[in-house]
Amino acid sequence: MPREDLMGDKLRPRDSLCPSGGPGEPWYTLDGVMLLAKILRKNFVCFEWGAGASTLWIANRVKHLTTIEHNKEWFEKVFAVVTEEGLKNIDVRYEWAKRNEYTKCIRAFPDEYFDAIFVDGAGGPHRRKAVIEAVPKLKPFGLLLVDDSHHLKCSGCVDFLRYWAQVDTFNNKRSTTFFFKPKQSVNEGFRKYNKPV
Repeated sequence: MPREDLMGDKLRPRDSLCPSGGPGEPWYTLDGVMLLAKILRKNFVCFEWGAGASTLWIANRVKHLTTIEHNKEWFEKVFAVVTEEGLKNIDVRYEWAKRNEYTKCIRAFPDEYFDAIFVDGAGGPHRRKAVIEAVPKLKPFGLLLVDDSHHLKCSGCVDFLRYWAQVDTFNNKRSTTFFFKPKQSVNEGFRKYNKPV
């Protein structure tokens, strides 16, 4: 069932299908939501691939959030709610006309700019590319949150993050993983996966 069919007039979670179970919470694991609530700070500048309930929830806890969405109809729903709520600290963008631009749009920001980056949204190779694109844009000690991370781990595409502190959270068959960037990144593994695309 498409996610737009699972929502009411607000961006509420999928009720009983929502992993976190609470209205207005991100569609992460319950432990993931609780941990994230403790990590986020009002001075954080954040970036998110994949708009939805997480967008509003995160934006209410940080200084600024840039969110990229690949589904035009869903983008319009999220944008309408953001506008209705009068939230000024969210920049919601639609990026899919050129599929390669979806993950590359983060390149417009300086390196080590974001306190936290959230990878959700488009699946398959786009998630792998998003993780790779996120690494240089994240501040030292910054958070890289990957939802449905079991898919990426099975493919081995997060192996280059093996030197990062990591917290896995699970809920049924879903997983949300928190990666914390070290002060000085070990770049050899990153270069192996960061081939030009």
